[in-house]
Amino acid sequence: HIDILKRAREIIRSQANQADNIENLLTELGLSYSRLRSLFRQAYGISPGEYRIQVRIENACSLLETSELSIKTIADQLGYADAFTFSKQFKQRVALSPQQFRSHRYAP
Repeated sequence: HIDILKRAREIIRSQANQADNIENLLTELGLSYSRLRSLFRQAYGISPGEYRIQVRIENACSLLETSELSIKTIADQLGYADAFTFSKQFKQRVALSPQQFRSHRYAP
């Protein structure tokens, strides 16, 4: 199963910004989503959905640090339904709003 799990991580990382349902992203692997989620959690300590959020937040940090794109544009690029959902999820994981995170890059 390790090859399937590695492939699942690759798919999630490369398609994290897709708005598509996580189950749909992983259908090509040939396991039921519940089985895949269980194996993924055992191997990596988080669910595939949580891993996708982690990848999205990493991508968001990079965009916030290296671009002047609006929060809404970043949310759209990362596959979020709206800027509010993105901002809420970002703040839960980073403890700063996207705007606060961006302004910290200019701090000494």
